[in-house]
Order: sequence, then C-alpha cells, then structure tokens
Amino acid sequence: MTVRELFTAYIDDMKRSGKRSWKHTERILLSETVGAAQAIGADRPAAEIEASDVVPLLAEIHGRGAIVMANQTRAYLGAAFAFGLRSANDYTRQGTGADWGLNANPILATGQRAEEVLRITASSYLQPQGLLVWDKTKNGLPHSDWTRVEVQ
Repeated sequence: MTVRELFTAYIDDMKRSGKRSWKHTERILLSETVGAAQAIGADRPAAEIEASDVVPLLAEIHGRGAIVMANQTRAYLGAAFAFGLRSANDYTRQGTGADWGLNANPILATGQRAEEVLRITASSYLQPQGLLVWDKTKNGLPHSDWTRVEVQ
C-alpha cells in the first residue's frame, strides 16, 4: 500500500468523521504540485518511509520561513501515519481495515514537539539510567522519558 493510498484513506476517514480540516489536510498531503506525498514518494510503500525521508521536506518548508506550515505539515504527516498504524485493527471505522505494513510512525517517535526535541543535547541523556530528560517544554513542565529506566 502506497503513501498516496494511506493519505487518501486518512483524508476519507476525516471526511466521514466530519473533520472540518480535511480539505486543508488534503492540500498539504496530496496536492500534485506541493503535497507531502509527492515530496516523499507518493508511489512508495508507506511502510518504507522513514524520518530521513521526511526531514528534508520539513527543513525546506522551515528554511523558507514558513515555520507554521512546517509544523502543520509535520502534524498532518504524523496523524496520517498514526491513522495507518491504528487502521489495520480498527473495527469501529468503516473501510479502515487496510494493513499498511507500518511498525512505527516515522514522524518523531517521542510524540514531543519538534522544537522540544531539537533542543535536546548530549547532556540531556543520562546513560547509566537510560533516561532522557529535558527541562523546557511548551507547557513549562520538565519532561522525562522513564520508559527505559529499570526498577532496582
């Protein structure tokens, strides 16, 4: 199943769910001239897409000063791939039983905002504990990823 098919199914699901942003999402993801699908490979299998395929697109948008658009594009891409991960086993939504072969979402696996992740430094990683810590997030609260910490 291709990137174009995944994005189309995601947008169709948005329409069925009554999401008002479906048209804007469709333009960002599927426009024949400037859409994300064209930039990362519309006819490539969705399961083959990695973060390294998406970063150049986001960097190009950000580099021309369209920071909000870069963030929106990243958000829509992440949501489309999250939809693909859920849809294979989602019995609650009509027509979403497709298995895209996805094992992970290639758009920033931490779920954090890109700006937060980009501020992480080597000193943010506490190797003995397997802990990633950063002190500044959008809500002003510190964030720690405790998923790898072993309980003694």
